[in-house]
Amino acid sequence: MKRKSIYALTVVAALLVFASIAAAGYGAYGKPGSPRGYCPQMSGYWGSELNLTESQQQRMREMNETFSQENNHLRETLYSRHQELRQLWAEPDPDKNLILQKQDEIHEIRAALRDNITHHRMQMRNEVLTSEQREALSRMMREGRFSGDYRYGAPMGRTMDRPGRPGRSGYGERPGRMGR
Repeated sequence: MKRKSIYALTVVAALLVFASIAAAGYGAYGKPGSPRGYCPQMSGYWGSELNLTESQQQRMREMNETFSQENNHLRETLYSRHQELRQLWAEPDPDKNLILQKQDEIHEIRAALRDNITHHRMQMRNEVLTSEQREALSRMMREGRFSGDYRYGAPMGRTMDRPGRPGRSGYGERPGRMGR
């Protein structure tokens, strides 16, 4: 009986490890293996809308790859801090101060990643796009075509002729946190 329970626990632990690895590799915007900070706006649908040249697309791919490599350490640190926080919460009598300290560390790492993503996106916008493309991008963003679901090839943003889903893209009533 003891062997069966040890075997079951081992299988469950292995599944959890594989699931976490798969989730970490899934990427930022639902595309397997895409680096964090990847700009969905600059590929696929928006790439065709902005008429990106092949050299522009190649430059963006290179910039995304460089960004990913430079920020791997932050993502790995963030992941390990989350694991440490889970361990703190798993204690029979969790220490509030240690949990708050770990949460502060996580917030600092997330802020650093957000800053890096913003810098990366601005760099792509300013170094790769022409002034006409930047103007077209700004127009698209003002029209609300930047919000939505890029996994299906076109945004589901809210424009006057095609409103977005209520509560998802800022159109209509948004349910409260508890009312999801």
